[in-house]
Amino acid sequence: MRDLFVRESGNPKGPTVILLHGGPGLPGYMCTLAERLERDAFVVDYYQRGSLKSPSPGPFKIDDHVRDLDALIRRYTRGRKPLLIGSSWGAILALCYAAAKPGRIAKAIVIGTGPLDKACSEKFSATIAARLPYKEHLKARALKARFFSAKGSAARRGALYLEWCSVIFRVYNKD
Repeated sequence: MRDLFVRESGNPKGPTVILLHGGPGLPGYMCTLAERLERDAFVVDYYQRGSLKSPSPGPFKIDDHVRDLDALIRRYTRGRKPLLIGSSWGAILALCYAAAKPGRIAKAIVIGTGPLDKACSEKFSATIAARLPYKEHLKARALKARFFSAKGSAARRGALYLEWCSVIFRVYNKD
């Protein structure tokens, strides 16, 4: 587990709950859920590799995220299997982990998996675009194009991704 930023809170005598944020690269928004769980559970909210306080030059493959999560689970398993709660990409990561490491968690709770196919991904992107003011939509589209055509280091691509996130994040979680 590479120097991942971890925020621990709550009741150390309660079950361990590990929060898996979406994005990837959108940490921190599950803090309100953490606050609701803290009285009864020990909550671990970690920033996945490549996310703000957990910078990484890569790789950013699913297997690498599963390995990071496995190291985290081994670190925080205290006689009881932890519970995973994942949102969006974090939900997909929870399912991938449960499939790759059967029997290592008590449960996986998934909240709105991210798009699982191209049609859903396109609809999701269109929804985000429709929520953005026109100038911000154009900026987000240009950043996304630069990201996918970017040559060079993973750090450069990561910086483009974070800039794109800064444009879309205020309309990302909105019902």
